[in-house]
Amino acid sequence: MTELEKHLAEYEKILDRQKFDESLLDYTILKNIVTTLRFLEEFEGNYYEIFDLYKREHLYFTSSFKEHFGFVNEKDFDDHIHPEDLIQLVKLGNYFMQFAIDTEPELRKEYKLCNEFRIMNRDGEYIRVVKQYRLLESDVFGNLWLSLGTLHLAPDNDPQSPVRSKLIHIPSGRATIYKIDTVISPKETPLSEREIEILAFIAKGFASKQIAEKLCLSSSTVNTHRQNIIRKLDVQNTVEAVQYAMGIGLIVA
Repeated sequence: MTELEKHLAEYEKILDRQKFDESLLDYTILKNIVTTLRFLEEFEGNYYEIFDLYKREHLYFTSSFKEHFGFVNEKDFDDHIHPEDLIQLVKLGNYFMQFAIDTEPELRKEYKLCNEFRIMNRDGEYIRVVKQYRLLESDVFGNLWLSLGTLHLAPDNDPQSPVRSKLIHIPSGRATIYKIDTVISPKETPLSEREIEILAFIAKGFASKQIAEKLCLSSSTVNTHRQNIIRKLDVQNTVEAVQYAMGIGLIVA
């Protein structure tokens, strides 16, 4: 199995965590969304896609992709991405998909992911583009259902620049920048899943009592986890722990 195949298989496993009831998915909402996207395509000149995380296929894909990139079928999109960038994007995508699933449903639409990478145009030349991802709709159970992708040309067209990725908290405008060599998975950290969960709450400003209430734990148990986090990461306090965890892409504040 190649490295790309390994990351794609991991992506499927992440999506398998979600359990849908197809009878409760209302696809009629797409009509108005698609009408709006078609207007924006002509007005802004961007490219749009809607991805169904239940069916795992595109429900909408801008037809003008053919004009600039030489393909119509969304299945050909990945084939036009620079091979080096594709592996990095899939790995980053897995990390952020995991983050989105683990984020409280009411907070998910507050974030958008921005990736800058190289893609081949219809002349066979690599150009830089920026692609943004946002959640459009969740289902009644809180599963990630429909996502919106927006693509436009990057202001910096240096074909040698690496993939750039950042997660933006829309209400505050705060951006967390990630590099592929620093993003790790929970399996590669000394922290347990519970400790990562608690550290994420700490990063958002929750006190031990508030965290305890959200996780149905006692305050003393949360405080014990806080001490273990500091010890395992070899830092002086939870502020340093949060800074470290954000720096390697383990949590997002």
